[in-house]
Amino acid sequence: MLLCLQISQASVREGEEQGRSFSLFSLCAWIACLFFSRTRVKRLESAQQRRREKMVERSLRMRANLLLAHTVALSRSHPICIDRETKCSVCSKRIGDKVFAVYPNGVLCHFKCMQSRHVCPVSGVDFRSVDADSKAM
Repeated sequence: MLLCLQISQASVREGEEQGRSFSLFSLCAWIACLFFSRTRVKRLESAQQRRREKMVERSLRMRANLLLAHTVALSRSHPICIDRETKCSVCSKRIGDKVFAVYPNGVLCHFKCMQSRHVCPVSGVDFRSVDADSKAM
């Protein structure tokens, strides 16, 4: 308050010299408004910064989602020809019109013969580690 009073007295003297009149209250109110407007500006700037950061995060998530969707589409785009005589690689029975699974190495089996989503029942290859090895290179 002392600083506000000193500044306002100096401003009143300058204003009187230039023919303007200031009240001490109006000058203190102006200084208070100036101080609070600076804090508001800082708050707005930090809010804008947070908004921009969230927009960047959202864009990165959207990009990752699109890459995943592209990978899934590529993996599903390989054609598989199955007829009534196609046999399961595990039990050697005909697949016919039953539910089946296909592994990335081309092994075809009944859904009930599938032991794990990630491990081929014929070759024993764990496709989680194969994906991790190919991404590391």
